[in-house]
Formats: sequence, structure tokens, C-alpha cells
Amino acid sequence: MKMILVAARGESAISLGYHLKPLGFTVEHYKDPLQVIENLDAIDPQAILYHAGDFPRHWKPLLKLAREKKPREELIFLLIAPKDFPQEDGWKAAHLGVNGILGEDLASRQALYQLEEIVRRYRSV
Repeated sequence: MKMILVAARGESAISLGYHLKPLGFTVEHYKDPLQVIENLDAIDPQAILYHAGDFPRHWKPLLKLAREKKPREELIFLLIAPKDFPQEDGWKAAHLGVNGILGEDLASRQALYQLEEIVRRYRSV
């Protein structure tokens, strides 16, 4: 199964790949959200981890497109939210069908546990 990380920096991709490999995921890093939007069918991910702090304007169109193609049970879409993530954006994310919102510190055990729990909720591993 393929998880894509859409973020400006890719340090988290290596750590995520290490922790998600036992769950059956490989992690690919994309620095350009427009490339993901344009090639979503070709990329065909089973999960998207999107850094809303790095690209605050593109997560909504990508999430909307993802939900037009696949429901929450088939495509996990997670947002990485910065500390100043507006509450209104959280409501929009819920309305558009996000599977979960994580904090920025993906290296912490708590964040990795939360990520793993969300993945287990939607995928049999």
C-alpha cells in the first residue's frame, strides 16, 4: 500500500516509512501539491498525509478531489496541522471528509501512535 507525504521537507518521510512498513505501507514524498492534484489517478495512493502548514491553500482542492474519487474507507486522508491551524479549517476538513488531523511533531511517539490508530481504523493490517 502506498502513502504519500505532501510536505515542503521530507525528513518525516524516512521516519514514517520506517514506522509504517510493518503496517504494509511505503511512503513517497511529494514537494509539489499541484503535481499530486494533477496526477492523483496515476499516483493511486491508499493514504495521503498532507502538511497544511506548508501548503495551506492546496489541501482543500486535493481533499475534495480525493473524495470525489474514493470514499474515506478506501483512501485515508490525514492533515498535519500547524499550531496556528484555524478552527474554521478544521471544520472544513471534517465537512470535506478528512480521516484525521495530526500535530506537526511526527517524530513523537504520541503522533506515531495516533497515526497508526487512524490507519488501523480504516485498513486491515
